[in-house]
Amino acid sequence: MDTVQIPAEDMPYIQALRETIRSGVMASPTLERSPLIDLPIVKQQSGASASPSKRAHVFIEVLRRVIQQRLEYKEAETAIILFGIGKYAGLPIQARYEAVAKLFNPHWTWENYRKEPLTRHLYVVYLALKREIELDVAPSTALATATPPGKSPRHKSAAQR
Repeated sequence: MDTVQIPAEDMPYIQALRETIRSGVMASPTLERSPLIDLPIVKQQSGASASPSKRAHVFIEVLRRVIQQRLEYKEAETAIILFGIGKYAGLPIQARYEAVAKLFNPHWTWENYRKEPLTRHLYVVYLALKREIELDVAPSTALATATPPGKSPRHKSAAQR
């Protein structure tokens, strides 16, 4: 497997995501001091003057939304298991480690997964979180700017009438 090349400026976020795995994101003792609560989408949704605890809560909600709406198949399932979300909340870390490894290969152990595949997966999650700010646009605004060429937004087509 090729090693993932992650830009140096993204590494603190990857490490911060890695730190939330052991306890699960809901119980993470380091989240209030994490760079993850300073992501633009978290700041936008929590407000500029929000406390670290409020931003941590908003981060968890954004992470859940990103997992449910932006990641697919094994990426989404892996994130749910790793971060201890849903039915994996409160599950012992060893059981979650084993579930993730088996998701990728029935013969794997956590040792097989924790190196490159884990880093690559955390990078995928981070990129989805980073891009979420660009996707967090009100639907009415997006539709208003998406008028097809040659059509006036004031005129309704026959299908719209």
